[in-house]
Amino acid sequence: MSRKRSIIIVIILLLITNAITFGATNIMTIRYKDRIVLPVKEYNQLISSYKRYAKANGLEDYIKQSYLREVDDKKLEEGQLRGLFQALEDPYSVYMTEEEFQDFSEHTKGLYGGIGVIVTSGDDNLITVVAPIEDTPGEKAGLKTGDKIIKVNGEEFTADNMDKAVQLMKGEPNTPVSITISREDKDGKSNYIDMEIIREEIRLITVKSEIIDDDIGYIRITSFDEQTYDDFKENLNSLMDRKVGGIVLDLR
Repeated sequence: MSRKRSIIIVIILLLITNAITFGATNIMTIRYKDRIVLPVKEYNQLISSYKRYAKANGLEDYIKQSYLREVDDKKLEEGQLRGLFQALEDPYSVYMTEEEFQDFSEHTKGLYGGIGVIVTSGDDNLITVVAPIEDTPGEKAGLKTGDKIIKVNGEEFTADNMDKAVQLMKGEPNTPVSITISREDKDGKSNYIDMEIIREEIRLITVKSEIIDDDIGYIRITSFDEQTYDDFKENLNSLMDRKVGGIVLDLR
């Protein structure tokens, strides 16, 4: 083989080797000892992400070092994620935690396991029963409007952590939950009552109807879930069968 031909072959091999190396480093990550060689595209993305979040990371470090109280890393992370959606200024775009999404899904389906009681925050900062839902374990156990739920499964609660208390009262059907309520007697004295209630599948009623003024049908929709459409049709057909002269639809 001539010297000239040998040189040409060596040059071709070098070009092929360089091409393979260049191609590999552009499509795959290569690890060598304590170093990693990244494709150019991934490297540029990494630098871009670093620059984008450097300020947020710096502020997070500053908070952890300077804030008076101990910082919850999970809450900081959730706060950043919520901020992304709040920046959209769209009331229908929100970030939900796993627990919030589960609660939202239950509300949307209109079915959940629980005791069937509607609660609110009272003026005394206690969890106050608005009303038990008709024919639910809460009503059967004797819960009444105005009762104060003090404990759930032995843990004390106020309205400040009402969401957690509500989650504890929910659960699989046919499982027990214990609650302690405070109820005023006719003399205004508070009496404490312990109850053990067996959870059932609760069906939220979002549509109600009646006849007013003899021949006017009245339908009220209190909220919307997966069952609302079928319930609306059932109530509407019932009123139509009774030959009403008109229908009032209340969406308030």
